[in-house]
Amino acid sequence: MLKSISIILVIIGMLAFISALRSSISLYQKDRRPSTFCFIPVMLGFVLGYFVFAAYMTMKTEINIIEFIVSMVFFGGGIFCVMIFSVVSQSMERIAFAEFQQRHNESHDSLTGLPNRSFLLQTINQHINDYGTTQQRFGVATVDINNFNHINEVFGHTAGDSVLYQYSERLKEFVDLDIFLARTSGNRFTFIISSPETTNVATYIENIQAYLDHPLTINDHDINFTNTVGVSLYPEHAASAEDILKRSEIAMYSAKRIQIPYAIYEAVSYRQFYDKVELAQMLQVAMKNMDFDLYFQPVMNVNNSKKTTFEVLIRWPLGNGYSVSPDEFIPIAEQTNAIQHITRWVLQKTASQLAVWANKGMTPHVQVNLSVKDIVDDYLEPYLKNC
Repeated sequence: MLKSISIILVIIGMLAFISALRSSISLYQKDRRPSTFCFIPVMLGFVLGYFVFAAYMTMKTEINIIEFIVSMVFFGGGIFCVMIFSVVSQSMERIAFAEFQQRHNESHDSLTGLPNRSFLLQTINQHINDYGTTQQRFGVATVDINNFNHINEVFGHTAGDSVLYQYSERLKEFVDLDIFLARTSGNRFTFIISSPETTNVATYIENIQAYLDHPLTINDHDINFTNTVGVSLYPEHAASAEDILKRSEIAMYSAKRIQIPYAIYEAVSYRQFYDKVELAQMLQVAMKNMDFDLYFQPVMNVNNSKKTTFEVLIRWPLGNGYSVSPDEFIPIAEQTNAIQHITRWVLQKTASQLAVWANKGMTPHVQVNLSVKDIVDDYLEPYLKNC
């Protein structure tokens, strides 16, 4: 009787270790580190030890009390191992889920569950990289809900969130599963149009707007919403993810200003779309990397043709062949107190160019235009001496 109980205890312990072995293999498949792999041979060794001990107990005619106690220890060890691996597996799953949830929250909108602007830009970059091998063009369409602020003002932000969620669900219903749809800002959604060469973009946008042209329910009220869509195409309209998205937004603003349902980007002047507030925001971004160009324009002296003088001109390029002239962004820079930083950058670049010319035996004069704020800046003269 004691022998049978001992053998059963050892076998149960061995089965428990086999179960733990399976858990260790599953754990290694999720976390392929050497430290995790070490569990597998250790567990195999324990299973082999259990098997040998069970065989030893089977061959014995009688079992003494010490061997019975060892059998109980083997049983308890197997059960304990199963419990440990169960806790470890659950902890690993919780950690993996938490990491997945964090990555998801970083790349998705919390209200609609759609990818956010950052995720959209990553996806556009992937399409751009794929274009190098597939030569497959694509488009980016930005959808803006018209007069959305009125919903927040009249019904409150909770109702506004409800509208955004319902609108996102309706967009999901229309677009194909393989079309990437994102919420890029408050009441703005963006999706990628694959293969615009085989898709009539205008007809596609019209169909979307027709599908969205149905009332949404807000506090038991059915309210109709209109939208405006802007479309840009790669590679025709831009070369980077930021620019292709920006061009679709420009097209959307263009459609709003001339009050048409949608517009495809055209290479028109930025002045039609950017007001002073938008230029001020863009200037802050440009200031971070000093995204400006300097030009040295010769100044001719009719009385002394041998005297070489250059006037230093600054330009702010926007890409696609367009730039903002100083007459437009310098007044904004003066209002936002950014002019001192720009002036110092101009002086530093000018001093570097003068050093290059000096190494070549050239000693031209240069003229640098200063702002009124520069003239009254007490730190400008010491800065000039250090250039």
